Amino acid sequence: MCAAFADQARAGGGANIAGAPIVTPGQQEFGNTGDGAWGGCEGASWWNLPLIVGDRVAIDWETATDSRGGPSADTLDVWPIGTTDFSINNTHTFESFEIGANDKQESTFTANGSGTFRLMFVNSGCDTNDNGAYDFTLNVSHRIVLLLPPLTRITTTGSQISVQVHSADGNPVTAPNLTLTLEVFWQGKWHALGSRTPTNGLVRFGVSLPRSLKGSTVKLRVQATGSGYQSATTATRRAFVSR
Repeated sequence: MCAAFADQARAGGGANIAGAPIVTPGQQEFGNTGDGAWGGCEGASWWNLPLIVGDRVAIDWETATDSRGGPSADTLDVWPIGTTDFSINNTHTFESFEIGANDKQESTFTANGSGTFRLMFVNSGCDTNDNGAYDFTLNVSHRIVLLLPPLTRITTTGSQISVQVHSADGNPVTAPNLTLTLEVFWQGKWHALGSRTPTNGLVRFGVSLPRSLKGSTVKLRVQATGSGYQSATTATRRAFVSR
C-alpha cells in the first residue's frame, strides 16, 4: 500500500469526465483526489469504464490517510452511461459507495446498459490539504445467454447438438476461455459428454450414448464456465433415444 501510494508517476485519474482515462480490468490503478474538484470544493478523480449490459463489476479500492486522520478518498460514485461534464448537473448517481472503517472497500454493481459508465473518487472534506492518493483494482464478469433448442429425438451415435452463445446485448460470443459442457442425465445422475469453446456464437457437440439407453428418454443441458464470465446453464431438454 505505502509503496503504491508513494509512486504517483504511474497515476492517475482525470480532473473531469472529458479527460478521464479508461479503466483496465484486472490491473491496479492509481489516482489522487487532488486531480480535480467536485461541487466547488471537494477533491475528485475520474475514470471511464466501458461495460456491456449484465456485466457484474467488483471494485476493490483503498485510500491513504488525509491530514485529519481520515480517508483521502471517502466516496466512490458511479455515474450513468452518457454522463458528461455538462449533463452531470441534471443527473443522479447510478451507485454510490463509502470507504470502510479500515480505509478499504469492495464495491459491486451490475451494468444496466451497454456503454461507458463514469467512476468518481471523492474527498468530501472541502480542504485541498486533505486530498490524497487512492488505488483500486476492478474486475468484470460478463453475462452470457445460452440457447439449447428443443429436442425430440436423438440417437446413440451420430446426433449433433448446436448451442447458441450470445452476450447479454445479443452479440455472438467467441471466447477461448469460455468452456461449454454438454451433460446428459440417466441412471440418476448427470454425465458430461464433452466440452467445447464458442466461435461466432456457436458450439456444436457430437452425441455418443450407451446403446442400453435405446428406447428411453433422457434429459440434456449445457453448462458454461470461464474466467471473466458468469456461469450459465441452458434450459433442460428431454429427448427420446431412438436407436
